[in-house]
Amino acid sequence: MRYVINLSEESDRLLRHLCDSGKISSIEGISPVEFLSSVRKGLWKELDGAAVKIDPYRRELQRSYLQAINTKLNPPPAAAAALPFGQPQGGRGGARPANSGDEKPMYRAELRALNTTLTAALAKTTDPETKAHLDASKDEIARILDPKFAPAAPAAATPAGGRGGN
Repeated sequence: MRYVINLSEESDRLLRHLCDSGKISSIEGISPVEFLSSVRKGLWKELDGAAVKIDPYRRELQRSYLQAINTKLNPPPAAAAALPFGQPQGGRGGARPANSGDEKPMYRAELRALNTTLTAALAKTTDPETKAHLDASKDEIARILDPKFAPAAPAAATPAGGRGGN
């Protein structure tokens, strides 16, 4: 299931291109905001119904979506530590292009929009599993957006030789 919504190399590349160019003609002029909104609305389409009920498979898909966005906003320290300072991350053997800086704010905006929709959907559900999922999703969004929960930076390596450097 994670394969379906894996917001990794290809979607990162597309989003960077959308951010850098403003729009991309091969996708009929879709903007980065429209792209991310479309993904969110497709994965959370049950929230638009008159009565909200989400089956277990869709709940897992939605949890995976939140995990993928969390990885984008709060990458694990090991991933950041693996690269020398200032070197771009490579993909498929090449250097990763510089980001425009718009990606993270757009992901945050999507999470805020989703949180608002989740709040409205809670009033439309009587299903206990769905209600628990929506509550847990709101909690997860709050955790993702809160900087105090961001992974800690790895500790700097100590020089060889201990105290005196010998």
